[in-house]
Amino acid sequence: MPKSGLLRIAGGVGGALLLVAALLAVRPAPGQETPPASEFIVKFKAATAGDRIAAQAAQDQDAQAALFADFAAALSGEIGIPIRIEAVTSGRELVLGVDAAKVADAAIAGLEERPDVVRAIRVEGGGAPQVLPRDPMLAVEFTADSAIGRRLTEGRPGTSQDDPDILDLSRDIADRTGVPLALRPAASAIMFTLDVGRLTSELESRLKRRPDVAYAEPNRLLQPLAQ
Repeated sequence: MPKSGLLRIAGGVGGALLLVAALLAVRPAPGQETPPASEFIVKFKAATAGDRIAAQAAQDQDAQAALFADFAAALSGEIGIPIRIEAVTSGRELVLGVDAAKVADAAIAGLEERPDVVRAIRVEGGGAPQVLPRDPMLAVEFTADSAIGRRLTEGRPGTSQDDPDILDLSRDIADRTGVPLALRPAASAIMFTLDVGRLTSELESRLKRRPDVAYAEPNRLLQPLAQ
């Protein structure tokens, strides 16, 4: 797999790094009546690791959190996308989706490796809870002596896609994280959103290609409110 097609996920300070392939899928066509799913109901074939985990989780609710965490970590490494497991159904299916928090952590870790970045933080959006989780939004603070930092201090961040500094930032973030983003220059920082929706579409595709998966269907029956 080419290096440019990889996304590095940092599980925390000193955590192991996972390599995640770049996003290939596209969003559903405009005007689609059914909103895109944020989770999938996945049935693993009999006698596979996923089936055994589902069976254990269905029988022992107290052990679910640990079982889900361990299997999600293993599955994330195999698929190349950070995954969270939310529940097990009565039919021994697992309800899972992209772990947006880990995607944001990866982007923050990648940004803070840049010498011109002081820090990058996740920004919580306002408003009422939504059925589908929001894409993570990050704010990036630059050093005062950097090209972008000087422009921010002078109140001229620039928004043109042809601007060399902004273009360099966009490309570097894409190279480091593999996640599509939308830049939002502000008065004292640069903010951008991570397109987890596209990563979710890619997750569905990769699940369906796995030989141990019987089926992976969008979970449109019940969607939890965003936290």
